[in-house]
Order: sequence, then structure tokens, then C-alpha cells
Amino acid sequence: MKEQTSVIPYDNKELRLAQRNEIENYKAALEKHLGSKRGEMDEINENGLTEYIIGGAYTRVLNIPAGVTIVSELWKKERLWIIISGTVAIKSEEGDMLIEAPYIGQAPFGSRIALYAETDVLWAAITGMPETENLNEVEDVIVAKDYNEFTYPWDLLEDKE
Repeated sequence: MKEQTSVIPYDNKELRLAQRNEIENYKAALEKHLGSKRGEMDEINENGLTEYIIGGAYTRVLNIPAGVTIVSELWKKERLWIIISGTVAIKSEEGDMLIEAPYIGQAPFGSRIALYAETDVLWAAITGMPETENLNEVEDVIVAKDYNEFTYPWDLLEDKE
């Protein structure tokens, strides 16, 4: 497993918001260029996504072709990422990563990610879903409308001052 990471400390508001701004600007550029603020995610969801809810866990398995770029939704919940095969570059508020499978790691929540599949990627994401057993209701449970739904580490630090 090859993993290159630049990690931004959890309480570094300035750097994390700069990363967020880059992702949001990229999302806007994708929307202007492709007509979709999520890149090719809608097509991937229709043609390369398998979903399961088993024992209160929601699992998404994605086949992402090489050369595809995606900007994620704003996830409300922590999740486990399993990169089963391939190489993917990821930008999140936590930093930048280049991951070569196999990889298992905890994914950030409360932020979007932008990713670029350098090769064909087989990716699984798993999160708890005790709220529903209905796949049609998953998005309402896991996708936030905006960043105001979260308390970030720097918010907690500012409250102590």
C-alpha cells in the first residue's frame, strides 16, 4: 500500500477552510464545465454503484473508471473507506492524499471531498444507518444541506475563549 498524505491539524481553521474553498471552487468549475457540480458522480451512481443496508450498516460500493473526477456530497456521518483496488487522489479538509489500494481508513464527515481516479478504482464506504432500512431514505439521513449543520473543532475552541 502506498499512501502519501499532507495532514492539516483538526484545529487549524485557516488551512481547513482554505481546503474547503478549493473543493467548493472545483465543484463550481465542474458545474460550469460539465453541467454537474459533482463531476461524473451521477453517472457513477447510475452505472457503477451497488448499495446495501445490512444490520444497521449502509454500504456503497463504487466502480470508478480511470480519469473520472468526483466531488462528494456533504456527509453527516463518519464512514469507513475501503479502497479495494486502484489508485485515487483525494482532497479533503483534512489534507491531500494519494492512495494506492489496498487501503482502509476513516473518512472525514462534515466536509466534501474531491477525488480523481488515477486508475480504475473499486471503492467501498460503510456507515451506520440505524435510522432506516430503506435505500430510498438513505440520502435524507446521510447528506447535509450545508456546513451550518456541523460543529467544527475550531468552533469548540472559539467557545472556550
